[in-house]
Amino acid sequence: MNQPKTQWNVIDLAFFFFMLVIAIILLSPVFWLVSASFQGSGEIFKVPFKWIPNHISLDNYINAWNVGKIGEALWNSICVSLLMLVFHVFLCTFSGYVIVKHSFKYKNILIMFILATMMLPQEITFLPIYNVVKSMGLINSYLGLAIPFFYSGFGVFLMMQFARSIPNEIIESAKIDGSSEFSIFLRIVMPMMRSSMAALSILAFSFIWNEFAWSRIAIISDSMRTLPIALSFLAFSSDNSTNITALLPSSVIAIAPVMILFFIFQRQFIESVASSGVKG
Repeated sequence: MNQPKTQWNVIDLAFFFFMLVIAIILLSPVFWLVSASFQGSGEIFKVPFKWIPNHISLDNYINAWNVGKIGEALWNSICVSLLMLVFHVFLCTFSGYVIVKHSFKYKNILIMFILATMMLPQEITFLPIYNVVKSMGLINSYLGLAIPFFYSGFGVFLMMQFARSIPNEIIESAKIDGSSEFSIFLRIVMPMMRSSMAALSILAFSFIWNEFAWSRIAIISDSMRTLPIALSFLAFSSDNSTNITALLPSSVIAIAPVMILFFIFQRQFIESVASSGVKG
């Protein structure tokens, strides 16, 4: 039997090329950044710009690593992000599951307060949080940088939507078999919500990786600078000059982990959004 051939009509082709043009426009700054990071300061501002340099040099990356201390900042950002990510994903997933699948007094009021936290600018909470973190002796530490982001109203609300898709029959069967509530969450709920947890991980990691305001307040020593803080010092030094040859490769290093994480978990991210019925 002859297999039906897939034919593209004029509308499909037009839509494809339109989206291709949009993708090129959106990605062109990233392409420029990567290309310029391998060029010298004299070549970066040449007109026309050479998208493919004649000579690829790693001197800018060596300069960023040694002079800009970007390696130290990269390690700090990784430690803070992983610490925050573990607690954030676990606590938000657990809270979302409990709120959706259990009934308790004042449940609706609790949900209202959680949603209310999403309407407040986070910056107005930094002063009381700073006093709490300072009283705990955690200023200028990884834990002090991560604590304010262990929990979020957005994360709880997002995981509530995913938890609704878990059949109640599975949970009831596990209870009949004698499983405890925490055992049900660890062995049944979390594996069923791994796609949604991957989606939350991408969103949470992107936020904490680029977080600047709280880090600027809670960091005292230069050795504790995260990547956003290090980039700001390269862009605006004490003499109002910009170390462009160190700033460009540092920016490439800063965006690489987020892009890698998304490409690794993009399938789970798309699956979780599609299965939850959440629409933008």
